Amino acid sequence: MRSMSARVRLLSAVAIVVLGAVGYALFGSVTAIDGDRMARLVLSSPRIAQFKSQPFESTFEPPTGSGSSVVRRAGTSSPTETGIYQVAWRGRSKTSETGFVVELLPSSALARSARNQLVYQYSNPKKLTAETLTLTGKFTVAGLPDAFGATYTQKSSSTSSASSSKIYIVLFQVNRVAAFELTESSDSAINEHVAGSTAVSEARLLGQAEPGFVLTHEVRPVLRAVLFALVTLGLAGGILAVPRIRQFMTQRRERQEERTRLRAQRHVRSRGSKVMQRQRVPYWQQRQTTGRRRSGG
Repeated sequence: MRSMSARVRLLSAVAIVVLGAVGYALFGSVTAIDGDRMARLVLSSPRIAQFKSQPFESTFEPPTGSGSSVVRRAGTSSPTETGIYQVAWRGRSKTSETGFVVELLPSSALARSARNQLVYQYSNPKKLTAETLTLTGKFTVAGLPDAFGATYTQKSSSTSSASSSKIYIVLFQVNRVAAFELTESSDSAINEHVAGSTAVSEARLLGQAEPGFVLTHEVRPVLRAVLFALVTLGLAGGILAVPRIRQFMTQRRERQEERTRLRAQRHVRSRGSKVMQRQRVPYWQQRQTTGRRRSGG
């Protein structure tokens, strides 16, 4: 019977360990936003000889900081499906810059709305005046028929060569991504054709990288793993230790009963001793009592 009980306890402990492992596999991970994953959605270099291949800026930005109301609302309602990533490169002549801002949204419809907001912003005269931009012309991008391309100049009090630089902006959408390209340069070799070709390269990358792209990944916190291990091992060890626990509790109860019995014995002996002392009369008191009786008689 004992061997059978030991076998049942062993099987129960093994079952608990297995259940703990399964529970950790199912519930031991959490979903975390990894903004750096959005680097997969932008070019690794502008692929233009006039620009350096290494970006001077490459960062993820939370959607709550976006100037687009569409992006901000999407970031509030779908934070794990919304994000902003920007990357920028400097020209080799140090008078040029180019870069992209890509906005990932939960759906193509929202991406289209975000792209339209950008088109409005860079077409509206009041908005352009606020940003000291002057629209000088628009251009089409071969390979991106729905793209918005425009050339601007920016007012400046500077007398340097940068004051005569032009700004080329290309706005387009690929599935769930609204993309914004800005190229600024005073180099005549960098023109709307260069800006358009860079946008086409970015759109091709998005067409390959965006389908199935997720902003989140599963992580397994160390604290959660430790808690799962402690609980599982504690339960399994508790089942295996049942005989020892029972033996310990039995011995403890027996010790308590023995101490209670000894206290009761000491109490009885103490009370009996006090009674005997009260009944016992000293010899000198007996002689005095006898003498008084004789003299009185």
